Amino acid sequence: MLLIARTDAESARLISSTVDARDHPHIRGVQTRLPDGSRRLALAEVLDRAEAQGQGGAEIDDLEAKWLSEVKLTTFDEGKEVILYILGGAVLRASRLR
Repeated sequence: MLLIARTDAESARLISSTVDARDHPHIRGVQTRLPDGSRRLALAEVLDRAEAQGQGGAEIDDLEAKWLSEVKLTTFDEGKEVILYILGGAVLRASRLR
């Protein structure tokens, strides 16, 4: 049997594009804006910075576990639903101002 799968080259866990709709059920992401308006660093950014600072495997594993414990992973489609809900509320509020 031959199995071919699309993955990233490093860990087979990070997909860098959402362009292919066939990937959407498998893509997990997080909200990038924090409640204070700042931007959450992507997991890849956190890990890249740690590696650039010379941190090793155990430290990087700890950073990944910490990052994952602080976020709620959603599918691409769930994320779209949240954004459409938020935007729908904003459009509704704006239409009431007219």
